[in-house]
Amino acid sequence: MSNLGRQGQIIRSSGTFLRKPNVTILMMFPDIDDFIPNLKSLLIVYEYIVHRYQISNWLNINLQVKDSKCSISLAPHQLVTTMLSTIPDVVFGPFCDLAVAPVARLLHFQNIPLITMGAVSNEFTLQRQTMYSTLFRFGYRTDEL
Repeated sequence: MSNLGRQGQIIRSSGTFLRKPNVTILMMFPDIDDFIPNLKSLLIVYEYIVHRYQISNWLNINLQVKDSKCSISLAPHQLVTTMLSTIPDVVFGPFCDLAVAPVARLLHFQNIPLITMGAVSNEFTLQRQTMYSTLFRFGYRTDEL
């Protein structure tokens, strides 16, 4: 069950008290320097965005970071292990098709969005409603090339 919208820290705004929503983000990317993007580069982008748009002023973010190693077995294992302690509101990555497929199938049943630049195989389009309903892709797919 998602905790999106659950109330967190109280902040004061124009004489009234508001609670900042809690959001749990799971980032799953390979921590391999030869891969672009890799976990290190995406964490730099994440920090820049949070600072630039002052996101922490209006959201309490619980960031979980996992090295997917582009692995068909490790990526879903890490997702399940993470979900034993906290349920993410959104998952970013993985981007390797072999790692995306099992993660997307698991998230389908929990109705948790998965945002990835992977999932380029046409299989993700063909099985969109039955297995990959919460998958959001950006970038090119093989059926578009």
